[in-house]
Amino acid sequence: GLPMLKTIGLFHIFKWENLH
Repeated sequence: GLPMLKTIGLFHIFKWENLH
């Protein structure tokens, strides 16, 4: 559960950075 959450968080950050 922990690793998955970390991956999701990283993905979200990457997506946000790509959006801007």
